[in-house]
Amino acid sequence: MEPSFQCPRDGTPLQGRVVAGTVLPFRLDECPKCRGTWFDRGELQKVTKDAEVGKLIRDYATSAPNPILCLRDRTPMKRRVIEDVEIDACGSCGGFWVDGGELEELEEAAQDVEATEIERPLYSALEPRDIAILAWVAPATFTRLQHETRRPPFR
Repeated sequence: MEPSFQCPRDGTPLQGRVVAGTVLPFRLDECPKCRGTWFDRGELQKVTKDAEVGKLIRDYATSAPNPILCLRDRTPMKRRVIEDVEIDACGSCGGFWVDGGELEELEEAAQDVEATEIERPLYSALEPRDIAILAWVAPATFTRLQHETRRPPFR
């Protein structure tokens, strides 16, 4: 029997939601009140269909003031901010807490970056650690960044 989790934001018992996987469906734990979602190790990868996403978020997450506790092992989680979207990551069990609407916001932010004309060099607006995330979220923008940072040959 699966353990019963409570939302780290509002204490509401989480409800299971079955999501179609590549091979088999799997269950995500979701808060019916705030729509936040708990992803066990590997589940975020299944939802985003990207093998590196969890590792990129977890590797660049930093300690946060007043961290929430991991639903699995109760250790303080670290926070990763990408385009004003905060994702909480557990360095111990590999789980993630994503507040309601954050995955959609992250996708929209990446699309906005790709759709707008760049008035200043993109690399000047990014922290070095965000470049790896950009490669996953917005590959076309990452390619543009690579071209921007190349210097013209000397003549």
